[in-house]
Amino acid sequence: MPAGAVNRVFALVQVIKASPAYTEAIGLEMGIVGEEDTTELLIPTFRLVLENGTACQCVRNIFEKGDNDAVYLEGRRGTDPWGFLAIDTESPYLDDRPLLVPGQPEVREYRMRMYDDAQPTGDWSPVQKITVSP
Repeated sequence: MPAGAVNRVFALVQVIKASPAYTEAIGLEMGIVGEEDTTELLIPTFRLVLENGTACQCVRNIFEKGDNDAVYLEGRRGTDPWGFLAIDTESPYLDDRPLLVPGQPEVREYRMRMYDDAQPTGDWSPVQKITVSP
């Protein structure tokens, strides 16, 4: 499921319920009537954007952390294992590392989790991938 899909579905339900033509019968038929879940999720959402750098493309990680202190960000390139990239308090995070093999495109993967009280918390976000070129 694409990042943020659940939030978009919840927002759509709120729009439907705010419509003047909405009735509880319609809501029951659609399966959207019930108690509102106010549980705060502990998974950051983010999107990746390619930007041209001096030696190669860079990856801008634009994230939402809500009321949490920061995000704990890890990345992976090629056959490398997951590695720590940053604890970031403000979006965006810019990954401007050079390519592993100069002149050769590579796939980079990213994942995040929340960071509160000086430690990573909650579950990992879904992994997102992007190809960086020379």
